[in-house]
Amino acid sequence: MKPLTERHIQAGSGGDLALGLTYHWRGGATLKQFLRDVSTQNPNRDDQARAFFAIGLKAKQVATAEDVAEPERNKASAESTMAFKSIEKKYADRKYGDRTFGSMARGQLAGLKNAGKLSSSFALLEGSDPG
Repeated sequence: MKPLTERHIQAGSGGDLALGLTYHWRGGATLKQFLRDVSTQNPNRDDQARAFFAIGLKAKQVATAEDVAEPERNKASAESTMAFKSIEKKYADRKYGDRTFGSMARGQLAGLKNAGKLSSSFALLEGSDPG
């Protein structure tokens, strides 16, 4: 795996690979390192944007999963928020298809915020006495 990732970290296809792996690869620490490397070492700003977006998505998957302990959920939520806010600051104008990363990041942040509200509501419901 290492030769494959090393070649893509600095190549023009690193960002596309980063997004694809987010949905199909379960290798937690290795995937995180690859995404961070693409976001910091790849010279192409579009690839950097894709890598940051992938970091945010992967962390959001953890933050919104049902079977994750609260400390891990909070850490993942903070990491996801930081990645999407970085996109808004540094890569908002970069295009992905017909959309910008800025608009996609704002949508993901809104979804993350709503997921947090829902989990808080469910926690309150679980603690209430139905009858």
